[in-house]
Amino acid sequence: MDKNNEPTINDVLEAVNDFSVKVDERFNKVDERFEHLEQKVDFLDQKTDQNHLELLGYIRMIEAELADIKERLTRVEKRTLEDADASAGDYLKLQKRLEVAEEEIKIVKNQIRQIQAV
Repeated sequence: MDKNNEPTINDVLEAVNDFSVKVDERFNKVDERFEHLEQKVDFLDQKTDQNHLELLGYIRMIEAELADIKERLTRVEKRTLEDADASAGDYLKLQKRLEVAEEEIKIVKNQIRQIQAV
Protein backbone atom coordinates (compact mmCIF):
# COMPACT_ATOMS: atom_id res chain seq x y z
CA MET A 1 0.00 0.00 0.00
CA ASP A 2 1.10 3.51 -0.57
CA LYS A 3 1.36 6.27 1.98
CA ASN A 4 -2.32 7.25 1.76
CA ASN A 5 -3.40 3.71 2.74
CA GLU A 6 -4.82 3.19 -0.69
CA PRO A 7 -4.06 -0.13 -2.37
CA THR A 8 -1.71 -0.07 -5.30
CA ILE A 9 -2.41 -1.81 -8.57
CA ASN A 10 -0.01 -4.56 -7.50
CA ASP A 11 -1.95 -4.99 -4.24
CA VAL A 12 -5.22 -5.29 -6.15
CA LEU A 13 -3.73 -7.71 -8.67
CA GLU A 14 -2.25 -9.83 -5.89
CA ALA A 15 -5.60 -9.93 -4.05
CA VAL A 16 -7.42 -10.89 -7.27
CA ASN A 17 -4.85 -13.59 -7.92
CA ASP A 18 -5.21 -14.98 -4.36
CA PHE A 19 -8.97 -14.95 -4.72
CA SER A 20 -8.73 -16.70 -8.09
CA VAL A 21 -6.51 -19.44 -6.62
CA LYS A 22 -8.94 -20.02 -3.75
CA VAL A 23 -11.91 -20.16 -6.12
CA ASP A 24 -10.06 -22.68 -8.33
CA GLU A 25 -9.27 -24.84 -5.30
CA ARG A 26 -12.92 -24.84 -4.20
CA PHE A 27 -14.22 -25.66 -7.68
CA ASN A 28 -11.71 -28.47 -7.99
CA LYS A 29 -13.07 -29.97 -4.78
CA VAL A 30 -16.63 -29.59 -6.04
CA ASP A 31 -15.65 -31.22 -9.34
CA GLU A 32 -14.08 -34.13 -7.45
CA ARG A 33 -17.29 -34.60 -5.45
CA PHE A 34 -19.42 -34.56 -8.59
CA GLU A 35 -17.12 -37.04 -10.31
CA HIS A 36 -17.39 -39.33 -7.30
CA LEU A 37 -21.19 -38.99 -7.28
CA GLU A 38 -21.34 -39.69 -11.01
CA GLN A 39 -19.33 -42.86 -10.48
CA LYS A 40 -21.72 -43.95 -7.73
CA VAL A 41 -24.74 -43.26 -9.94
CA ASP A 42 -23.17 -45.20 -12.83
CA PHE A 43 -22.46 -48.13 -10.52
CA LEU A 44 -26.03 -48.08 -9.18
CA ASP A 45 -27.42 -47.90 -12.73
CA GLN A 46 -25.36 -50.93 -13.72
CA LYS A 47 -26.46 -52.80 -10.60
CA THR A 48 -30.11 -51.93 -11.27
CA ASP A 49 -29.80 -53.11 -14.87
CA GLN A 50 -28.19 -56.35 -13.68
CA ASN A 51 -30.96 -56.90 -11.11
CA HIS A 52 -33.59 -56.18 -13.74
CA LEU A 53 -32.07 -58.77 -16.08
CA GLU A 54 -31.92 -61.32 -13.27
CA LEU A 55 -35.58 -60.70 -12.46
CA LEU A 56 -36.53 -61.06 -16.11
CA GLY A 57 -34.66 -64.36 -16.23
CA TYR A 58 -36.47 -65.48 -13.12
CA ILE A 59 -39.82 -64.54 -14.68
CA ARG A 60 -39.00 -66.50 -17.83
CA MET A 61 -38.10 -69.52 -15.72
CA ILE A 62 -41.36 -69.25 -13.77
CA GLU A 63 -43.37 -68.79 -16.97
CA ALA A 64 -41.74 -71.91 -18.45
CA GLU A 65 -42.61 -73.84 -15.32
CA LEU A 66 -46.17 -72.53 -15.52
CA ALA A 67 -46.47 -73.71 -19.11
CA ASP A 68 -45.17 -77.14 -18.10
CA ILE A 69 -47.56 -77.36 -15.17
CA LYS A 70 -50.52 -76.31 -17.29
CA GLU A 71 -49.64 -78.92 -19.90
CA ARG A 72 -49.31 -81.62 -17.25
CA LEU A 73 -52.57 -80.52 -15.61
CA THR A 74 -54.35 -80.87 -18.93
CA ARG A 75 -52.97 -84.39 -19.33
CA VAL A 76 -53.97 -85.32 -15.78
CA GLU A 77 -57.45 -83.88 -16.30
CA LYS A 78 -57.90 -85.91 -19.46
CA ARG A 79 -56.57 -89.02 -17.76
CA THR A 80 -58.85 -88.43 -14.79
CA LEU A 81 -61.84 -88.06 -17.03
CA GLU A 82 -60.89 -91.16 -19.03
CA ASP A 83 -59.94 -93.30 -16.09
CA ALA A 84 -62.16 -93.21 -13.03
CA ASP A 85 -59.42 -94.82 -10.96
CA ALA A 86 -56.83 -92.13 -11.78
CA SER A 87 -55.30 -90.40 -8.83
CA ALA A 88 -56.76 -87.01 -8.07
CA GLY A 89 -53.71 -86.42 -5.86
CA ASP A 90 -51.55 -85.74 -8.90
CA TYR A 91 -54.05 -83.20 -10.07
CA LEU A 92 -54.18 -81.45 -6.70
CA LYS A 93 -50.38 -81.31 -6.44
CA LEU A 94 -50.06 -79.79 -9.88
CA GLN A 95 -52.87 -77.36 -9.16
CA LYS A 96 -51.06 -76.22 -6.00
CA ARG A 97 -47.76 -75.84 -7.92
CA LEU A 98 -49.56 -73.76 -10.50
CA GLU A 99 -51.02 -71.46 -7.87
CA VAL A 100 -47.64 -71.02 -6.18
CA ALA A 101 -45.88 -70.30 -9.48
CA GLU A 102 -48.54 -67.80 -10.51
CA GLU A 103 -48.18 -66.04 -7.16
CA GLU A 104 -44.38 -65.93 -7.55
CA ILE A 105 -44.67 -64.35 -10.97
CA LYS A 106 -47.02 -61.69 -9.60
CA ILE A 107 -44.51 -60.86 -6.87
CA VAL A 108 -41.58 -60.63 -9.29
CA LYS A 109 -43.56 -58.48 -11.73
CA ASN A 110 -44.48 -56.13 -8.87
CA GLN A 111 -40.81 -55.91 -7.91
CA ILE A 112 -39.91 -55.00 -11.49
CA ARG A 113 -42.61 -52.31 -11.54
CA GLN A 114 -41.20 -50.90 -8.29
CA ILE A 115 -37.66 -50.87 -9.70
CA GLN A 116 -38.83 -49.18 -12.89
CA ALA A 117 -40.74 -46.58 -10.88
CA VAL A 118 -37.50 -45.49 -9.19
